[in-house]
Amino acid sequence: MKYNLYIHIPLHGKFNILSITKEQVEFVVDAYKKGKSKFTLNGTKYDLHDVKDFQIYEMKMELEVFKKTSLFGGFHKKGGYYGFYIPKENLERLGSNVTSNFIGNTEYGEESNNETTQNKEFVSNSRLDELRALSSSNFDFKKLIRLCEELNDNFSRGNYFSVGALGRAILDHIPPLFNVSTFTQVVGNHGGKSFKKNMENLEKSLRNIADGYLHLPIRKKEVLPNSVQVNFSQDLDVLLAEIVRIS
Repeated sequence: MKYNLYIHIPLHGKFNILSITKEQVEFVVDAYKKGKSKFTLNGTKYDLHDVKDFQIYEMKMELEVFKKTSLFGGFHKKGGYYGFYIPKENLERLGSNVTSNFIGNTEYGEESNNETTQNKEFVSNSRLDELRALSSSNFDFKKLIRLCEELNDNFSRGNYFSVGALGRAILDHIPPLFNVSTFTQVVGNHGGKSFKKNMENLEKSLRNIADGYLHLPIRKKEVLPNSVQVNFSQDLDVLLAEIVRIS
């Protein structure tokens, strides 16, 4: 028996891994359960991050045979992470959904033995869900959400220059939500003492660090940033929570 996989990652999109053995499925499932950000199968490197949908289907008909049948119409869609993908409803035509047999109700990263899923998140998934649920006739939140998703993706990969730059981009992006034009005005005009303190940390610390990443020319000796240097996640969460509250 062979199997087909359907995987949906919000940041990257949808993709498949097709016609693989049970042992190979178990290898991918192990990466899913342990929250690995990437794995290699048959020489191809795949990325995993914040997996939204992970489905496993039996393959009762060979792919090339299926393509020759009348069911092939609309079989695949362009625009997937790897160029095209086969939707779930078409994979079901090839065989039964057996996801529960392999992963049950296990969430992505639930069985991580090292770094927990929470540690890999810069912006928590629950906060992202709250942002995705926002609706406004005055503002479109898609860019803010994508900045947060890319922040998570780069933090999980150790791309700390990018984390600093994306954090600064968020500060420059959100002031109109508070009816002002700059983040300095957000710091000075909104919220109580506690909120202002968190925002001052973002304005003074994050902005200065990001400015150094973006504008310092090459020097004789450099020291690369680490996760501690860019860890302004708690202050950013306070900001995002306030955006959810007022929107």
